[in-house]
Amino acid sequence: MNNTTKTVAALRESFAAIEPTTANAGRIMKAARATLLDCGHSGPSSLGGVNASSKIAKGEKLNLHTFIMYLAPSDMAGAVNTCPQASEGCRAACLFNSGRAAFDDKINAARIARTLIYAASRPHFSAVLFSEIAKAQNKARSAGIFFSVRLNGTSDISPRAFKVNGVDVLAAFAEVPFYDYTKVWTRSRLTWPANYSLTYSWTDGRKWSDAVEVMNNGGALAVPFADLNAAGRIKVARSASLPTSYGEVDAAGRLLWSFPVFDGDTTDARYLDREQGAPAAGGYIVGLRAKRSTVEAERVALASGFFVPV
Repeated sequence: MNNTTKTVAALRESFAAIEPTTANAGRIMKAARATLLDCGHSGPSSLGGVNASSKIAKGEKLNLHTFIMYLAPSDMAGAVNTCPQASEGCRAACLFNSGRAAFDDKINAARIARTLIYAASRPHFSAVLFSEIAKAQNKARSAGIFFSVRLNGTSDISPRAFKVNGVDVLAAFAEVPFYDYTKVWTRSRLTWPANYSLTYSWTDGRKWSDAVEVMNNGGALAVPFADLNAAGRIKVARSASLPTSYGEVDAAGRLLWSFPVFDGDTTDARYLDREQGAPAAGGYIVGLRAKRSTVEAERVALASGFFVPV
């Protein structure tokens, strides 16, 4: 039994006598923290936070606070796969290692620890999550600030995985806007409540014909565009540009399809795109500037087709 397996088992044992209710959120996190520290892991104080990254914080200019949760992506925690459609390119360019996480090991250690709690017991994890969302919502309401939730900062888990007493998080907070990016395009076939907005993410291994279908059905597609410098490296964000539209031509140069590109780096609040300048109706592309990382990671992301050159 490896350390990860032992940690998950120890977490389950620590939760055994605690009912998974929001009233017990404090007890659950106290038990989780103590167990994780005993097992040599980070001991996070919370599952999520408000405006917890520079991009999420851009919502402040819209008088918006966003609660966001960062877990370990894909199988990086060693206990559960939080990104079922992870690809070679997206792993290479993953935000798991961007921003402050690139030089502060404590950030990713906390993300792994949170993911181990999720792997150990979804009901207990969900009870804490519901409690944290409710507190953040009440704080925003008291301050006269709009409030939203993005469950997947560095993961791709269905919101229906988070339930307390059989009620999922979208239904429990029906008045709160939730939004996510997802590579699980089959979620477009499901029926979601009005308070949940999904942006479908381009990734290597996909066909543009599938992307066109998503947009023809009125969906938004997030695409990481790579603006390269003379050396073939990704330009830093402040100097990188986005196309105003993107499409495909055939061998004779005839346009096969094209969609407008909306700047998705202005804020992260995707559910407000159409109010902020995206097309009022129909599908569109959410343009994201590819993030500069290592030479090898950029090479893989470009070669795989995950990054789309401008």
